[in-house]
Amino acid sequence: LPPALPAVQEPPAEATLMLEDGQCVLSKELEERYQGCVKRLKMQLETEQRLAAKMRAVSDRQFAEPSDLEAFFLQCVEQVRSEVGDRKKAQRDREASKGKAAHLQAPEKAVTTDDFTVGDRRKVVELLLSSKEVLHFLEDRIASSAQGGALMDDPGLP
Repeated sequence: LPPALPAVQEPPAEATLMLEDGQCVLSKELEERYQGCVKRLKMQLETEQRLAAKMRAVSDRQFAEPSDLEAFFLQCVEQVRSEVGDRKKAQRDREASKGKAAHLQAPEKAVTTDDFTVGDRRKVVELLLSSKEVLHFLEDRIASSAQGGALMDDPGLP
């Protein structure tokens, strides 16, 4: 007949002490090693938490304010938005001069990027690429990419 259960292995003698009532307890040496390991892990956790907090702070600072490139892009969008607003106002004025009733005209509303035509969007890109600083930035990024750097490694990119 095969044995029903494998024999229970006793822990090594140096690892345990046998008490009178038959209970096994860890030796002082193993307990000290365990406590040392716990202490090291707590220190490592605290170090990692400090590092994570520093990284969050850097990230928050980095993305709190727009980069120069992003600010210039927004300036280009604002310029085209102003032109679109002027164009819409001129169109309303033309319609009013043709005798269209004032109550039929739509009230003036703020211009959003949804109001941009394909030509308006192209104009934003043209304004952006007409800047020497933007072109130098792009040339530098392309050159560093060609030398093995990744294009998205720059924190200055929006």
